[in-house]
Amino acid sequence: MMLTNWYIYVNGQTYGPYDWQQMLDMSQSGHILAETFVYHDQIGKWVEAQSIQEFVFTKSVQSIAQKRRKKRPVLLSLIIIGILIVGFIVISSLSQDHSIQLSRGKSVLKETIAQNGGTLIVDDMESELHGLEIIVPDGAYDVDLAFEISTKEVKGHEFGESFNPILPVIHVDNGGDMASEFMTMRIPISITDDEFAMACYYNADGSLEPIPMISLSNDEIVLGLSHFSDIVITSLRKALLEEYIMDPIHDSGYRPGVDNWSFTNYGSAASDGGMCAGMTLSSIYYYKNHAKNGEVPLHSYMDNNHYLSTPDWWKDDSMGIRLTSVVQNGCNWDGYDDWTAKYAHHTELLSDKTIFYHFAYTFLLSDGDPQGVSLFVRSLEDNKAQITAGHAIVAYAMDSTGIYVCDPNYPEAMSLKIPFDGEHFGIYDTASVADGPSRQYNSFSVLGTSSLYPTEKMEELFKEIKKEFYESTIGDALFPNPIFRPLILEDDEIIEVENVELVQMSPEDSAKYKRKIQEYMEQKNWLQSWSKRPDDWARKQYLVAIMAPGTDHGALEIYLNNSKTAIYDIGIPQTGMLAYIPIENGRTNIGAYFSKEFTYIENNQTWKSLRAIDYYRTDVLFGELDLSGTWKGEFQIQNYEKAMDFAEKIGMQISRLIVKGLAGIFGQELTDEEVDEIARESIEVNDELTDPMQIKLILSNKQGQVYDALVEVETDEIYEYNVKAELFGDQLEFAITHEDGTDMIFKYYVYNNELLSGEFEMRYAGIANFISGISELTKQ
Repeated sequence: MMLTNWYIYVNGQTYGPYDWQQMLDMSQSGHILAETFVYHDQIGKWVEAQSIQEFVFTKSVQSIAQKRRKKRPVLLSLIIIGILIVGFIVISSLSQDHSIQLSRGKSVLKETIAQNGGTLIVDDMESELHGLEIIVPDGAYDVDLAFEISTKEVKGHEFGESFNPILPVIHVDNGGDMASEFMTMRIPISITDDEFAMACYYNADGSLEPIPMISLSNDEIVLGLSHFSDIVITSLRKALLEEYIMDPIHDSGYRPGVDNWSFTNYGSAASDGGMCAGMTLSSIYYYKNHAKNGEVPLHSYMDNNHYLSTPDWWKDDSMGIRLTSVVQNGCNWDGYDDWTAKYAHHTELLSDKTIFYHFAYTFLLSDGDPQGVSLFVRSLEDNKAQITAGHAIVAYAMDSTGIYVCDPNYPEAMSLKIPFDGEHFGIYDTASVADGPSRQYNSFSVLGTSSLYPTEKMEELFKEIKKEFYESTIGDALFPNPIFRPLILEDDEIIEVENVELVQMSPEDSAKYKRKIQEYMEQKNWLQSWSKRPDDWARKQYLVAIMAPGTDHGALEIYLNNSKTAIYDIGIPQTGMLAYIPIENGRTNIGAYFSKEFTYIENNQTWKSLRAIDYYRTDVLFGELDLSGTWKGEFQIQNYEKAMDFAEKIGMQISRLIVKGLAGIFGQELTDEEVDEIARESIEVNDELTDPMQIKLILSNKQGQVYDALVEVETDEIYEYNVKAELFGDQLEFAITHEDGTDMIFKYYVYNNELLSGEFEMRYAGIANFISGISELTKQ
């Protein structure tokens, strides 16, 4: 193959890029096993190394690889044996509690700042914070605010040897609200030339979060803040930081195409310039607070509003688009952009190497959690730095050659990287919004996740987005209110039903429906000019609906079933139009995508783009639905929190014995608490847990809404179950019971006559949702 830029995936971490010779050497030396996953852009996906013919594996390595291949027992056995395994235990490294022990606060300054701004200065000569200065610009707050600055001595901490507070923790209390304008904070410090310092928020959950930095010298650090809480300044010798940087790679575990949003940064009607900051900050928040705790990864969870999975189709991901637009509008990115242009991203204040140190120290203190990156195009005019074209992306890994990033403009790309040559960053090509002009970004800095948007509000948004589509109000205050009103026949009259999920139509009433639609049209003169009855109106069945985008310059696209080719793709007036939508016998799924046209001029070019408003789905049941036949597909585990807790109790008993045995061999004495902590860290998730498994469903002998069902589940062997399946409205349900007492309940949404999409849950010992996941079946 002789290709460069190869990547390998080992123990949850990605390494690379490597050239072809390095890959050959690693396959022969045993660093790459037969079933190690490798990636190259020209292949386009992760594949097992053994699929590359040129790789040569030693006999011993092949035998090891064969031993590591596990059979996957089904159901409960999959949970107890396959989910959690006792892994390699490192006796010398105990996990950290990530907390700081603090003294009671000592007030050093109380002062009120008027709404037109002002400056706070600590002038107490006896205080360690003497000279500290906070500049509050005009417009930061719309009322006069009382500020109190106090200090808390650090009595101890569990952040390890890399965390070295050089000042007491600084607590600034002004009510905790986010400022509308960025504030500047100058903090006096004392470090030597061979030390590096950074500032972090010490959050209520015990975590550390980097604060954007304007400048750093041996006697001062200058920060940009939009809110206050506990602030800690920590330092580290540059030699230790360089040693950390030179390690092969530091990987958060966050992955493009898994932990980011499922749509591209094309902007929306509420955020026409893109929502890169909203997408970046919210995906990092979800990963750290939800995905890492065993919940569904963001990319699959928010694909298509909890509906049928459509991973290669972004227009129906409207709830995610709305959430990220809300964050983008609420995080005051424009204010951050203005502040950045004035203060940050200037080489005379912070060198590229200092910024690279900032990223490295942030990864080190956060245990490698993903971090936000703000990037800009920097140029020199009259020997002064000018900043233009801002963007935000996720840094999920780094090594000495650069920072691996996930860009909202390229949500599936694995090989994106901000290069670093040891002194300077290279160029990173992207755009502010995916369909905008590409630019060469050359200025980068760390962007804290709460620097622009409050953590507690982020959690409220995710609670709102977990609701069903028609129940959620997310983004309603920012977006136009589109109308999707099917016209249905009720009591011999046509009525409008807004945003209905299911429309049932009788073939016997087809002629009457068409006649009544004509009468309705004659009454609604304003609609007639926007309607065109299809030529086959008399021969085929149609659902007629009123469509309106809720705004001027609106557009409508209508899709049927799982097609991605629109049957309607037109601009429509704010007042709306009638759409004639063809339907089939049985079930038809209708998708309506509303958007708004935006026009802007940049670099003397006119750009026109459609920005998302919303995506609605309605199902039409015409006549009787018969699902008899053979259906095949997959089911895949997504949630396993309860199973992990259950299996951990069993695994802990085994792990304790192993830990105590190893401790004795190495001559170490461990407390019971230390044994438990190491044992807990040694329990790992089996990589095969979330691999898709095959399922076949044969439905026959329909009696009303009940079918005889033969269910075949295939793991290492095939298991068959004869059960009853029942149709409840638009949902097909059946349950199977395995010989070990495990129950699995499948609930499939009847998407159309050819496709079932739904969820399953496994129950064990009376525990609901012991594990759960998704499944899709297609008619054979």
